[in-house]
Amino acid sequence: MAYALFLGCVIPVREPSYELSVRKVFTGLGVDLVDLNGATCCAPVPIESLDPKTSLTMAAFNLCLAEEAGLDLMTICNGCFETLSKANSILKEDAELKSYVNTVLANVGKEYKGRLAVKNYLQVLHGVVGLDKIKKAITSPLDGLNVAAFYGCHLLKPSSILKFDDPESPHVLDEMIEITGARSIPYLNKIRCCGGLLRGVQDDLASKLARDKI
Repeated sequence: MAYALFLGCVIPVREPSYELSVRKVFTGLGVDLVDLNGATCCAPVPIESLDPKTSLTMAAFNLCLAEEAGLDLMTICNGCFETLSKANSILKEDAELKSYVNTVLANVGKEYKGRLAVKNYLQVLHGVVGLDKIKKAITSPLDGLNVAAFYGCHLLKPSSILKFDDPESPHVLDEMIEITGARSIPYLNKIRCCGGLLRGVQDDLASKLARDKI
């Protein structure tokens, strides 16, 4: 079992411990992660809001790398998951946009064909590897630890495209926490936005949403 690993921009620079833990966990579970040489920014919502076609083209370039490797693409960043999933869905359904994107990509020797799926790493762990196998592999249970799960908007919505979980009552991450021996605790407004994309636009509101969440 193997997946093309898409790290995105932020994780290699600011969250190397997260990347390392993902690599160790998947290796331990017998899943090969194949790095994509030449991967670029996923072209997230701020870029999409300024130039949708450029955003689609940048995302499609990364999808091409996974297609060339013959592997489905796995993300460990929720924002990258949303961006790449949306682009993959749009380009599979819109022949005119696909033609435009491929005209641009031809300049760098790429062609998007629409032959892969984009998955978040939680989908792979929960739905492909399976909870039973993961539970058997745990060597240091987290008994007695209380954990507040946070899904975030980009993991759940738009639900018609991402198809990750029930967008109003998600459970996948909670179940992943529980099998470690920890307790996933309920809390108020669990699936409310953290305010992330409001930063730089309405900083006070963004800080309030994040503070309330914490």
